[in-house]
Amino acid sequence: MAKKAITAMSIFAVLFSGGWVLNERSQHEFYEREEEVVDAIPIQSLNIQKQLRFRPREYVRIITS
Repeated sequence: MAKKAITAMSIFAVLFSGGWVLNERSQHEFYEREEEVVDAIPIQSLNIQKQLRFRPREYVRIITS
């Protein structure tokens, strides 16, 4: 029983370590390390109209202006 547990933990450790190494080596092109500066807009300054809830089975609401 102990031999099976040691074997299972060894396989897990090898796979986990291999995944960790591959993740560290890969280039994360979709992730930008530079922080974006976002200007904060006070909520009171936004002209937001009260939204009505969707009726049953109404997934998209078309609003004509």
